[in-house]
Amino acid sequence: MFYDIASAKANINLRLLYRSKYAQFDTNGNGLIDTYDTSFIDGYVTTNIAASKTFYDDFTLQVGANNLLDYTDNNIPTLPGIQGYVKLNYQF
Repeated sequence: MFYDIASAKANINLRLLYRSKYAQFDTNGNGLIDTYDTSFIDGYVTTNIAASKTFYDDFTLQVGANNLLDYTDNNIPTLPGIQGYVKLNYQF
């Protein structure tokens, strides 16, 4: 969802990303990923939110957070938990 507040030169963005069940690798050595493998990761949802505000027509400040639901799994090192960020952009 994206909501633009034109009068304030601001916007809010909310994203839900779904990843279905998948296997990381073949654990039983038959060369196929099948129901007998044990490397399956269950499906999960990550929620990301960001808010942006433009100042002086050239600067944009963005504040946001990824993985708001704090989903973690030891087998997924790219999902360490909630990640907040601040970004300042200058357009010239």
